[in-house]
Amino acid sequence: VEQVKEEEDIPEHYMQNFSTDRGNLFILKVKDAETKHPVDASIVVKGNRMDENIYIGNGFKFDIVKSGDIVVETSAKGYFFKEVQFSLRRDNRPEDQELVVFMDRLEVGRQLSLPDIKFSAGTDDFLQSSYPVLKRLLDFMVTNNDIVVEIQGHVNGPDMENTRELQR
Repeated sequence: VEQVKEEEDIPEHYMQNFSTDRGNLFILKVKDAETKHPVDASIVVKGNRMDENIYIGNGFKFDIVKSGDIVVETSAKGYFFKEVQFSLRRDNRPEDQELVVFMDRLEVGRQLSLPDIKFSAGTDDFLQSSYPVLKRLLDFMVTNNDIVVEIQGHVNGPDMENTRELQR
């Protein structure tokens, strides 16, 4: 007989406070997509005067300096990396804003799509715009060095004829 965990047995987020607790707060949590349990991850918050520092943990509180968009990058051993966009709002409403990033566990056969990897036409040279996601993929592979990754791609775009030149 399998014993079901009681609600109090589920781990809580350890909330790291990077705020002055004056005004609007941005609360960030990282959870496993299936179990909903906290996941300790490496976090980078970009944009809107966020410092682009690396934070380690599963729960964070930040001051909202101004309204605007941010990008939250998360990485954790045993999980696919994730990038989430979020709009912060700084106003006179007392409620805080919360983002929960749900991370997917690595599993055999599970796929991760990276649509931002692009090549110069007719070559195998990456476009400069591909480098940030390639760097994230490299970091992911270093963090999870015990897994085997198969990378697939296509040389033609939508509505392009698959010529012999492209196949070569």
